[in-house]
Amino acid sequence: MHGEDGKYQIWLRFEIDSRPLVSFIIVRKYKDRNGGEQYTGEFNKTDEIYKMAESYISKEENEEYHRNEW
Repeated sequence: MHGEDGKYQIWLRFEIDSRPLVSFIIVRKYKDRNGGEQYTGEFNKTDEIYKMAESYISKEENEEYHRNEW
């Protein structure tokens, strides 16, 4: 996805710790100080970025999106 302030990706995330979790995360691409490409999920996500990501994810009629970080 391309937004006004960068390039973003949606990652499907699996976590197995104290309880299993499957979720989506929005990550932003950036260049590190050596010029390499890196990704981070730690940035201020605007409503525009959430709406852009949600347009790629289908949901059932009564389902809701939860925008709580991860």
